[in-house]
Amino acid sequence: MSDTTVPSYRTTLAIPRARQALTLGILSRLPAGLVPFAVLISFTQHHGTGIAGLASGALLLAIAVLGPARARWCTRHGVAGMVAMTLASVLLFLAAGALTSDDAW
Repeated sequence: MSDTTVPSYRTTLAIPRARQALTLGILSRLPAGLVPFAVLISFTQHHGTGIAGLASGALLLAIAVLGPARARWCTRHGVAGMVAMTLASVLLFLAAGALTSDDAW
């Protein structure tokens, strides 16, 4: 006889530590979901909707293209590799921010 039970959210959330994993997953993805919106708003205010659309599209394309490579890197190098990648990204962002004058934005 076949199994007629259908998995539900309630049974999934009953698994030990499933709620914590779901909560951490949502909180960790929230900033990544807000970045394209912030880029769109910022570029619209300063450069118009055409440039804002191009910038937002370029950002989303870069995220989509580089996502699998980033995932392979994190899988291959573990937590230490992920922390190193995050640190390198933050340092590059800080360097770009320090070199960019306020007048350009």
